[in-house]
Amino acid sequence: MKNIRNIGIILLSFALMLSLAYPAYGDDNPGVKRLSVSLFGGPNVAKAGGRWMTLGGQFDRNAGYNPVFGGSIAYAITQPVSFEFSVYRGVFDRDEDPGAFRNEYWHFSWRGVAYLNNIFQTYGIGSRVNPYISMGFGRMINDIEVVDARDWDFTVSTYMASIGFTFHISSTIDLFTAYEYHLANTDHLDATPGRFTRDTWGQFLAGISINIGRSGTKHVRWHPRGKYVDEKLDRFDREMKAMDEKFAELEQRDAEREEKLTDLLRKLEDHDVRFEDIEGLLEGHDVRISRLEGMISIRLEADILFPVDSPQLGEQARALLDELVGKLADEPHLHVRVIGHTDSTGPAEHNQRLSERRAESVANYLIEQGIPSERISTLGMGEMEPIAPNDTIEGRRLNRRGDIELRLAE
Repeated sequence: MKNIRNIGIILLSFALMLSLAYPAYGDDNPGVKRLSVSLFGGPNVAKAGGRWMTLGGQFDRNAGYNPVFGGSIAYAITQPVSFEFSVYRGVFDRDEDPGAFRNEYWHFSWRGVAYLNNIFQTYGIGSRVNPYISMGFGRMINDIEVVDARDWDFTVSTYMASIGFTFHISSTIDLFTAYEYHLANTDHLDATPGRFTRDTWGQFLAGISINIGRSGTKHVRWHPRGKYVDEKLDRFDREMKAMDEKFAELEQRDAEREEKLTDLLRKLEDHDVRFEDIEGLLEGHDVRISRLEGMISIRLEADILFPVDSPQLGEQARALLDELVGKLADEPHLHVRVIGHTDSTGPAEHNQRLSERRAESVANYLIEQGIPSERISTLGMGEMEPIAPNDTIEGRRLNRRGDIELRLAE
């Protein structure tokens, strides 16, 4: 008996491991059915003096063939494995003397059911037949009547194993047939303690299962795992293809960025060379040259460029601009911005207009020398950006200035 119990525990543990190893088809598809309710019936067989583990069971008294019927509810926790609760109502009956008895019983069992097609991938054998095996345990409530003896009731533990076949009829209905072998933890089921330590009996059952779930969908045990895997692989392939496309897009962006960076570095190198040439070109003139973030700024005092309170270019200014024109003609990518400044002597409105006219005068001279107008812009700042205090003669001289900014065109 202890060995039988251990075997049952091992097989139930195996069923649990299967449930973890085989994710059910439809984990991401709630349409598949998992729940089923069954009704069944058939004869139980309890023969006297039979060999242990024979189909006819083993009683001390021959109970022959008697009816048993019942129902069950099962839930598929994974594709190949279901857990089932069953209720039986049956009888062991011997009408012949001596030793006539009648045992009417209720039998409750819990079992794990493993569907072999889903485990071994044998769908090619038949898409409408799925063999299964099950193991479980239960409790049996017995009500025994014996001729010329007292009646008694008792409850006993049982163990069972079965093999059967399920037949697919429709998305809602399955039929099944099975043989079950039961072992009770007593030898009193036949109302006679005898030479056998445990009573055993067999049951031949047939029944109908009603699958509960979304209309038109099959029970999960009828979905080939190959289809499940194919769908998963198709989805994986689609995701991998999308990732490849994304990586290709990112690589393309990286290539474009690298190309832009290379071009920018080249432009910066060219920029440095060109600005060094300009610095050397203007080295003999009284100007201040500085580099500011990708551009060169040439600062000239207004007294060098213009007569007092006048926007007209002087001879010294024209000579300096002539030096610059040649370089601008050789470098068509250079953009020029001319900014005029004044001190605070006189009305602010007059100073603003004077700075604008002086900047325009420089731009017009460059255009006259052949520099395209779209490469030139002007800005008059008036007295708004002093670089020295306006309350001294030296400060006002520094504030009267013009800035020529050269930068690479975008």
